[in-house]
Amino acid sequence: MAVTTPYNIYSPDGTGPWNLVIDLGLMANSVNSALTTLRADIITAVKPVDSGWSNLSLGGAITAEVGNVPRIRKIGKIVYLAGRSYRSTTAGSAVIAGFPTGMLPQSQMTFQFAAVGGGGVFVTIDTSGSMSATTATTGYVSWATFPPFIARGE
Repeated sequence: MAVTTPYNIYSPDGTGPWNLVIDLGLMANSVNSALTTLRADIITAVKPVDSGWSNLSLGGAITAEVGNVPRIRKIGKIVYLAGRSYRSTTAGSAVIAGFPTGMLPQSQMTFQFAAVGGGGVFVTIDTSGSMSATTATTGYVSWATFPPFIARGE
């Protein structure tokens, strides 16, 4: 009767007849199989998961630029934003989009962009995943490039 480990590594128990060639072959095969399983488990554990790009649901006052819809992607714990959107409205604040669960920032982030026609716009992403824009100018406001950020653990 053979003894096996949690990874099914064969080991003769010493009570039965020994056959050195057969026992060593069974041990080698079981160790090789265990290493293959462990290698696959390690690769799966450390390989970052890629969510792929998803379009963001935009707030009511926001329009996506044709051919450049705002989208979000997470690879491992890093979140990426891409695309362009705008609003042609009076000064004030507007919700741009909400982020999916699992892609929320660790802390609130605020970015400043130039506004068409002068002035600027502040885009804030809070820890609930709400992305909003505030501007002191009236007119066309556009934003596009954000640095990647690390998602908080959830």
